[in-house]
Amino acid sequence: RFWDVLGYDADFWRGPVILGAMLAWVTWLVWYFTKVPCTIDNAASGLCNPSVIASFINADIVSRCTGAWLGATTLTGGINAIMLSRERERTEEANRRADEERKRADQRIETLMNELREERRQADERLDEERREAAERVAEERRLAAERIAEERRLAAEERRVLMATIAELTGAITELRRENGRNNGSEN
Repeated sequence: RFWDVLGYDADFWRGPVILGAMLAWVTWLVWYFTKVPCTIDNAASGLCNPSVIASFINADIVSRCTGAWLGATTLTGGINAIMLSRERERTEEANRRADEERKRADQRIETLMNELREERRQADERLDEERREAAERVAEERRLAAERIAEERRLAAEERRVLMATIAELTGAITELRRENGRNNGSEN
């Protein structure tokens, strides 16, 4: 668009341009209906339109009002443009600062995330080490328990062997006592 090429905001100038066109149209209407200064001689000659509006408004008055209006519009538009320019600069500065703050916050978040990842990695390593140590302790306890069970079985087998030997000796002794008792009873008869 034309206004964008010049660096102006079309929305900013749309109102003054429309009002200027309307004022030009009103000026043309007044000029068209009044034509020449409406005096008695001109009115008798039919050169002017002696309407109610023509006696109060003519092209000279409208052009002076238009000049004053254009001056006021230019002044206010210029002031508005300056204020708008300053506001844009402030907005751009605020946006720039907000972007910098956002970048710093993003960097801080990234730093915290990296620290969290490192802490998690270390915690995982500690947990793996604790699991390995626990597995080693369990394996050692199982080995010791197996050794105790084997020792208890060996002792129980030894006790059974001794008991069997004792039972065999007692059985032998009982058998020997019966024989002796049988001999003794046979000799008494």
